Amino acid sequence: MRSGFTLIETIIYLAITSIILTSLISVTYQILSNGKKLEERTLMMEEGDFMIHKINWELKEPTDISNFTLEDGNLLMQEDGGDPLPLNASAVTVSDLIFTNQDNFIKTSFKVDNQPFETIKYFR
Repeated sequence: MRSGFTLIETIIYLAITSIILTSLISVTYQILSNGKKLEERTLMMEEGDFMIHKINWELKEPTDISNFTLEDGNLLMQEDGGDPLPLNASAVTVSDLIFTNQDNFIKTSFKVDNQPFETIKYFR
């Protein structure tokens, strides 16, 4: 009796191995791809939260909304007559900045990478 593998057994082994390797590569690609998307979303959320907190901190009276401008996808803030400085990182784009001034509050809304953010600052 001969020892070793037949041609059919070798082909079946190669087919099973290639299916397993293809599956592993596909799963690895999905994990890496989702990790990058999660990282981008986390950055966007952190930037939006930071801008909300900075706006609320800076608004001490309704006329302070003039300190904020939107230019080329950047939310700019000007303090004490100095040059306007961006509040957001260059990796994100800010759009649709709207201040709604009511009797005793200001509602601020904007989008970071098309994700809406809003806050309300009450005055006494």
